[in-house]
Amino acid sequence: MNGRFSILILFAYLVIAAVLISTPAGAQENNTGANTSVAVPSGPLYQVSYKAAQPVIGLTAGEYSTGEILFSWSSSGNASSAVTYYADGAAGSRFLLMIKDSGDGGQFISITSRFANLLRLKINYAGLAASEIVADPPIVLFNCSLDAMASCTPGGSLPAPYQDCSRIFAGYAELVVTHAGGTMKDFEQNVLQPLKSSPDWDAADVYTFVFRKLDKGYYAEVRVTTAVCLQAVAQKLQGNPDILSAKGRQLIVNYKTIAPPPPPVTFKED
Repeated sequence: MNGRFSILILFAYLVIAAVLISTPAGAQENNTGANTSVAVPSGPLYQVSYKAAQPVIGLTAGEYSTGEILFSWSSSGNASSAVTYYADGAAGSRFLLMIKDSGDGGQFISITSRFANLLRLKINYAGLAASEIVADPPIVLFNCSLDAMASCTPGGSLPAPYQDCSRIFAGYAELVVTHAGGTMKDFEQNVLQPLKSSPDWDAADVYTFVFRKLDKGYYAEVRVTTAVCLQAVAQKLQGNPDILSAKGRQLIVNYKTIAPPPPPVTFKED
C-alpha cells in the first residue's frame, strides 16, 4: 500500500510540475522545440529510466533502429532538477524529461511519453569530452493516463514493444527497398503509390530519401512519418516483396524480377 501511495505522489508531482514549473535558472534550455505550457499527454504511458553517475548537462534520445533523433536537451550548467516537455517538430511528439539528484553525486533521469520506442541515449557530463551511450534501456509500461493515475497500477518491463500494433510510436518508419532488375516505374507502382494513397497518414508524410539506379535494378530508402507499427506499413506494399529484416522501425525488403520463360525451340523440316 505504501509503495502504491509513493507512486501516486510521484506522478501527481509530475503532472503539477509539467504544467506549473518552468526550467530552473541553473538548467536553462537550449532546445527551440521545448514547450512547458502544452497539455498533458493522454493515453498509456511508457517510461525509460537511468541513473547517471554524475550530473548531466546534455541528453539526446534517438530511435535505436533508425538513428532518428526524437528530442535533445542541454543546459549551460548542471541541472539539479528539470521538468520539461519536448516536441520533435513535424510529428509533435511530446516527451516529459525529468532530471533529479540521486543524493550520491549522480542523477536520476526519466523519460515519459505516449510512445513505445526503444531508445538510445547519448548523455553529456560536465568536464568530460566523451559522451556516454546508453543502448536500449528497458521500458516500463503505465497502462493509464496521467489524468487517471489514481486508478493506475504500474506494470512491468516491456521487452518487445514493436510486436504489438496497438501501441503507437514516435518519428518515422524507414523502408529500405531493393529490386533486382526493377525500374523507377516499378518503385512508384509497388512502393510509392500504395504508401501515398494510404488513409493512415498524409501523402506528404511519405518521403523518398534515397533512390539509386543500379546496373541491375535499384536501391531506395523511404521514410513514412506515422505512429502506426512497422507491420501496418509493410502491408501497404504491393508486388509481394521478400521481407529480409524487420527490426524496430526499419523494414528491409527485396523484390525479385522473374525472367519470362524462353520461347519453345522449333525445328524446320528440310
